[in-house]
Amino acid sequence: MALFDRSDRRRPSEESTQKPAQQAPPQTAPEEPAKPEPTQPKYPSSGAPLAAESARIGPGLAIEGDIHGDEDLILDGKIRGSLSLGRHQLLIGEAGSAQADLSARKIVVFGDVVGNIKASETVELRRTATVKGNIRAASLCIEEGATLNGRVEMGGQEKPKSKAKGAKPPKPNGEPASAPA
Repeated sequence: MALFDRSDRRRPSEESTQKPAQQAPPQTAPEEPAKPEPTQPKYPSSGAPLAAESARIGPGLAIEGDIHGDEDLILDGKIRGSLSLGRHQLLIGEAGSAQADLSARKIVVFGDVVGNIKASETVELRRTATVKGNIRAASLCIEEGATLNGRVEMGGQEKPKSKAKGAKPPKPNGEPASAPA
């Protein structure tokens, strides 16, 4: 064990004063097979989706109900209900799944979503994403391999144009409408 091995920590004065001792051949313990590390979700290499201090719902958690938050969230577990993060970001990892309506500033999906998605800025569907529901966002990015089954509404929200006061629609026979008196 390296913790108790002091062979590489000797001071130069100790090495010159000690007599060389017969060293026994090191005993080798049978090697154990390497334990696989827990699978970590794969996130974009840019690191852009979420801040380091994001909250996390791990793969062993399943939550049912309405969730409202004021911080970024990584979802690797399961959610059923609704999730609203206001001006923050949501990342659904490959192990994550949501049967919920989602609302946040930015939403990045690697896992599964059944429900409507609403983002004030952007929605990103990565190649492992599966979404069954409608998406409303200012912009949408879909990687090849992602699955989307639903409607998409994009862009800024336009207000309907109001009619000019006093204007009448044209008559069906093509004659212009008369102006009000």
